[in-house]
Amino acid sequence: MPPPSDAREVQPRHTRRPSLIWWGILPLLIPVLTGLLFSWHSLGDLDIWFHLRAGHDLLEGQNVTSVNRYSFTEPDHPWVNHEWMFQILTVLTGPKESPSSNGFELPDVTGWNLMRSALTLLLMLTILTGDRGLFRLRGHEGPTAAAWTGVPVLVGLLLLWPRLTIRPELISYFFLVLLIRWAEQFFLMSSPLQSGAQMDTGSKGGGWVALFDPRHPGGRIFLLTVIWAQFHGFASLAPLVLLMCVLLSPLQARLFRRESRPGTPVPALGQATALVILALIALIMTPNGWNGLLMPFRALGQFSQSQVDLRSTISELVPLKDSPNSLGLTITVYRVSLVWGIVWISVTFGRVSLLRILVFALAALAAWTNQRSIGIYGVAFMLLHTGAGGNPWRFPLPRGFRRPPSTWSAGAGLIITLLAAVLLWPQIVSDNFYLREGVGRRFGSGLNPARYPATAAESMSRAGSRLYFANLDAAAYLLAHTSGRTFIDGRTEAYSADLWAEYLDIKRGDDKALQLLARRRLDAVCLATSGGSFVKLAGQLLDSPDWDLWTAEGAGLLFRPADDNPRKMAATSSGNDRDLLAQAAARTLASAESGSPSRRADFCLAAGHLYKFAGNDAQREAAFRRGLSHKSDHPTLNHNLGTLLLNQGRFQEALPYFLDALQVNGRLAGSALNAGVCQMRLRQPGEAVGSFQQAADIDPDRFEAWVNLSVAQLGSGNRPGAVQALERALELRPRDRRLQKRLRELKGGTRD
Repeated sequence: MPPPSDAREVQPRHTRRPSLIWWGILPLLIPVLTGLLFSWHSLGDLDIWFHLRAGHDLLEGQNVTSVNRYSFTEPDHPWVNHEWMFQILTVLTGPKESPSSNGFELPDVTGWNLMRSALTLLLMLTILTGDRGLFRLRGHEGPTAAAWTGVPVLVGLLLLWPRLTIRPELISYFFLVLLIRWAEQFFLMSSPLQSGAQMDTGSKGGGWVALFDPRHPGGRIFLLTVIWAQFHGFASLAPLVLLMCVLLSPLQARLFRRESRPGTPVPALGQATALVILALIALIMTPNGWNGLLMPFRALGQFSQSQVDLRSTISELVPLKDSPNSLGLTITVYRVSLVWGIVWISVTFGRVSLLRILVFALAALAAWTNQRSIGIYGVAFMLLHTGAGGNPWRFPLPRGFRRPPSTWSAGAGLIITLLAAVLLWPQIVSDNFYLREGVGRRFGSGLNPARYPATAAESMSRAGSRLYFANLDAAAYLLAHTSGRTFIDGRTEAYSADLWAEYLDIKRGDDKALQLLARRRLDAVCLATSGGSFVKLAGQLLDSPDWDLWTAEGAGLLFRPADDNPRKMAATSSGNDRDLLAQAAARTLASAESGSPSRRADFCLAAGHLYKFAGNDAQREAAFRRGLSHKSDHPTLNHNLGTLLLNQGRFQEALPYFLDALQVNGRLAGSALNAGVCQMRLRQPGEAVGSFQQAADIDPDRFEAWVNLSVAQLGSGNRPGAVQALERALELRPRDRRLQKRLRELKGGTRD
């Protein structure tokens, strides 16, 4: 029989008296401070501006809509605003000025920075102090358990950090932690050593009323799901987790008999099923009604009938292992943590619930499938360790081997925790961590430099642009600062696959792209250029007689149809597009006079892009060199300067810049490829083989890497290696007749 609802706290049999030293001070403080350092960074989110616009609309009296009303292309396409409460929170903590009157100044986002840090602090404290963590940190389970508590949390932070952004999923991580713990209590899947006191599960004593009583786990789960559903669609995980518990709890009772509490059977199937149904009902208790319940299924199946692949456009959809040019350390930590997680599950068998094991496995698979899920995996990794209790190890030591004193093992844990802080904190504060991981995030408050097209937004707002095209890097910001409607704003579920296909066609920047833009009869085209994927389209628009450059800035370019030219000449003093670009580059360089070294280098990089559009390679090179004088190990600057020199045939000068870029960020496949080209030009085929192989290892789908590797292998006298590399290239382009002929010649020994 389960304990009565007024049962007092049950002290686990293995609970020890507190140690004289509070061993948990460092294991508590260092993970918390590390999380705060990771969370206190410049704003680079794209979606946050969409949430700001939607939140303002809600507060101005517009209802929660069930269709997409922010684009002119598909205004009636079904869409569920399942983040409405988060959007209101975004307005309350965000910039206070009106979204349409921001001028040329970037808004103050200190409130968002504070909100992100507060949510991160809440998440860290919830993970560290739950599962009897507070008792453990105070030494109740011995100094070793206390001292090692922070180590898996630090590892989890090295996985979680990319998702510490102003997005509703950051709130979902907190709700998920509570859901897993309360579900374990309801289904009696948590170890007594882990949970300590247990409230009545509701299967007896409390009766069916306990499913609605927040003093009981079942009632708390229902209330949590109701609140969660107002903030984020991830609330749909609640019934799935509960359903997993229904299936796993009988199996756990059989496998882990020693950890089961005597006389406490799992909840009756009827009440367990009722709790799952209540969780589903909670998903309906939103302004979206039934649409909120169906949203996850629509999101999963939106592209099932199409060949549209958005992984080249939306980084969150890219598998973690294939993350282009970024997340090298994070991927390594993921692989190590996956192996360690398997070992940990084995040596703690019986202490970690089957629910946490399954959540860990599913989260690991999800992270491998798409980059966005790395956050949930980081949380699952932490919970895997906090759920094992303070004395999880179950294997005996070899005969004759004496177990070290507990103070020694505790000291080792403290040293590792302290060493992690000493190594990691300076890297975060100096931005070296972010540079090595290949992201634009920078330590401190404010916005990422040269990221948001504020000048373009102001110009569009004054001109009253109604319909415009903007790439994903610019669309949400423009929505928040103009009253017009965009072509597409980035929410994958709010648009059909056909429209995404048209977006990708425009992204290619060829003649067809210009035809598609003309067909839409747009008032403007705004392209944020920091990502580099729309450079070709920007060049096409600059050369096209049908489009005029209206404004230019480090963050992007604004174009208008050529028939608006009289208004353009009245609004600007520049004689032509090249002068406009040069003036914008000079203003961007002026912004590099202050700020951290990394931010100043970022401005110089943006100025160099503007000089590229203006066709001024000399000024472009000077801007890049100026940026490297601020931050000599800036990998993107090194790569861009090396590429400029390579295109000019200055191979000897270019090579060191590619090697320097790779030394900082080893996942820059383009730098490895270009280094190999320089080495081939300098008659160093042996070194080129290594560079091309590195490029192919980083990006196995990069066709140029395999072709060049074949040439380098042949140049170094390795014909079998050349054949093998060319066969791999042919797999990527099976219809390339030139490759087929070349491969036949290599195999026949007729090609040198």
